[in-house]
Amino acid sequence: MVIGIVLICGWLVWNSQIEPNLISQVIITTDKTEYEQGEMLKVTVRNNQTKSIWFMEQGCNHQWWEIEKQENENWKPESLMLPYIIDSKETCRNCIASPLNFELKPKSEISYEWNLRYCKNSNPALFEPGHYRLCFYAKPTKDVYGGKIIYSNEFTIKEKSALDPRCSEKVKGDNGCGAQWFGYEFDQSKGICVMKVVVGCSYKTPFNSLEECQKVCENKIICRDENYGCTIDDIPCCSGLKEIPLAYENKKGKCVTSVPCGSICVSCGDGICEDTRIENKCNCPEDCK
Repeated sequence: MVIGIVLICGWLVWNSQIEPNLISQVIITTDKTEYEQGEMLKVTVRNNQTKSIWFMEQGCNHQWWEIEKQENENWKPESLMLPYIIDSKETCRNCIASPLNFELKPKSEISYEWNLRYCKNSNPALFEPGHYRLCFYAKPTKDVYGGKIIYSNEFTIKEKSALDPRCSEKVKGDNGCGAQWFGYEFDQSKGICVMKVVVGCSYKTPFNSLEECQKVCENKIICRDENYGCTIDDIPCCSGLKEIPLAYENKKGKCVTSVPCGSICVSCGDGICEDTRIENKCNCPEDCK
């Protein structure tokens, strides 16, 4: 059984219980106003109010924002499903995940990084170029369905430029002597990075490691960062992060797994319980008491 989660701005109802100055007190921003397809976009929501708000996450990527595209003078909600990572590769095979409510405390913020890729015709693809804005639904309590829509700044996604020049370069030896050298190059016919052995007294290589070549030419994820999402694959956490399960404390005070999707990478162990919707006393007791 699979469940597809598709997010569309505007489908939730407005709620009058949220204080009138919410739009000026809860702010959603992107780190830049211009991006290239496939580039990382970081979105941050900050609650400057004196009381908490609640928001809902969707799917195994824990997405809490939605997106609209500007067409002429109008804003159009965009259907958006993010790829999921299986065996180190993006896939549009959906995982099973129920929407979850989380609290954003006063004077605190949350962030999310998106690589500007989405599911198009059931396949991972670069998100379409255009002029966009994100939207966030703020709720007064976790039990209220709906919320007030907060819009981000506007931003532009431009068409991805040509492939990195190194992806067309080859490992070369000068043939000056019989010494053997190896380097890494991108095989465009196969779409993968390979190791090549050459002969000479010296050599040139476009990449010094397979991982570097894969990251540049294959757009392959080498390690999981804090915004990678929950996954069952075996990609290691990036340096300084710790692998933990997604868990929370229920009303009976018992720790339970919230989403059966595997693990997530966080900065657990730094002495700061910085994001209680993910990092808490159930999965990171050293930071969250």
